[in-house]
Formats: sequence, C-alpha cells, structure tokens
Amino acid sequence: EIILESPDGEIIGKVRQESTCAVPKWTILDPNDNVLLRISGPHSCYLLCFPRLPFTDGLQFKIQSADCQAELGTIRKEWSGFMREMFTDADDFSV
Repeated sequence: EIILESPDGEIIGKVRQESTCAVPKWTILDPNDNVLLRISGPHSCYLLCFPRLPFTDGLQFKIQSADCQAELGTIRKEWSGFMREMFTDADDFSV
C-alpha cells in the first residue's frame, strides 16, 4: 500500500495492490478508504516472461470506475528504443 500525502502531510489517498495470480490490479482509495478507481494490467506472463521485448510496447493498464462498470482511461507502456529498453530500468508510459 502506498499512502499519498499533500506537501503539508495531509493524507489525500492511497494506492493498494491487490493479491491476484495472473493480472496485476490496484485500487485507488480516498483518505477514508472509499474506492475511487480500479486499475488492471495485462496478464503477468507478458510482464514476467518478456519485459524488454518490442511487442511489450502498447501494453495497457485499464483505469476503471469503482464498480468496474465503466472504463475511464488507460495507462499505456511506450517503446523507448532498443538500447534503453534492453539496458536500463527506465520505462515510458502515457495516460
């Protein structure tokens, strides 16, 4: 769990990683632990088996409403070029 704070130390939210077997999932919470959003990633096989290959470009993490009934947006992994992808831990994402 990650606690999000304002510059003056006030808790403004939390990000909680859910326990799942194959699909990474996170829940975005307000300071009172009410669910605001849910994020689900691609099947973990792609991320664990092939983390640096070009076809991992475009992997999408869905941003959904609290009840998962509406898709509100995506976070997408962008290809950064062969050298950067293969030899660094840096990654580029777009929202």
